[in-house]
Amino acid sequence: IGQYVSSFVGVTFNPEAGKVEEAQRHLEYYFQESGTRFLPLLGVKGGAQGSASPWAQICQAKVAGSLVTKTTINNEILSLLPFLASKPSIQNLGGGAVVNTTALVAYPENPIDVATQMESPVEIGVKMKSREAIRKSLGVTLPGFPQATEVLKLDAEANITCKDLNQIAFQLALDNSTQEAQERYAQYGRPITFKDDLVYGTGIQWSSTGLIIEESDAGLLVQGVALVTPVSSFLFPGMHYCKVMSPYRAMEWINVDSLRAQKTVNQVEVFLNCLELIHRELGRHLLFKLLRTYTPHFLNCLERIQRTF
Repeated sequence: IGQYVSSFVGVTFNPEAGKVEEAQRHLEYYFQESGTRFLPLLGVKGGAQGSASPWAQICQAKVAGSLVTKTTINNEILSLLPFLASKPSIQNLGGGAVVNTTALVAYPENPIDVATQMESPVEIGVKMKSREAIRKSLGVTLPGFPQATEVLKLDAEANITCKDLNQIAFQLALDNSTQEAQERYAQYGRPITFKDDLVYGTGIQWSSTGLIIEESDAGLLVQGVALVTPVSSFLFPGMHYCKVMSPYRAMEWINVDSLRAQKTVNQVEVFLNCLELIHRELGRHLLFKLLRTYTPHFLNCLERIQRTF
């Protein structure tokens, strides 16, 4: 970290020091290295932005099970009030089902841009159609009693839970992290524990309860919130609602937050080490100038760097 800061200071504030070209080479290398390091995070971040949520579509595909081959899945990300009023729908078009789902992406409140606050969504609420509803729309009937094994297979596919989806989000995040990040998490990271779903019977209860995430020294506990209705329901037949973790949040945990308990130095020690390196590389005069003018900015910068590395 000290070398990063020293190179930046040398190029920005002390161009006559004679080491500018070397510092620029360092910064170019660090920039390229950062691109490789952050590419997986930027990839999953894009999945939580825009007009549709690819993760919500994956969730619906998992719920659909083997029927996904006959299903087209659409999604729309909505703001809070439209999402609360929305209902997923299903149509049978030419022997295939078109399922329209909605999603609400909830981010943590961070009005003063605190660097240690997580950047990823707190949760993603997804309103889907159940597998039973898709099967009914397609006109697929369950096998008779002689094919009991197939009945059990279909029932098992229908039992996809929000917990299952959270585990899939974690696995997607882990598989798409860099090899270095995977090894670091395996050695130093705090684990995630997934609890069985908190299941509600009404939309009001489901809407008013957020994804349960509890962080401790032991790790992260995640519990999905579910609402599933039968196709025989008079008002809201064949609904499958979930409050789930996003792959972006899971990747942020793997790459950043799970490692917080493993810090061996605090911010003051890192700051002092950086100042020592700047003094050695660039001289006392520039060091005193920086201390007078830029100490608050350095502290904020170091906090962000520590959070990343």
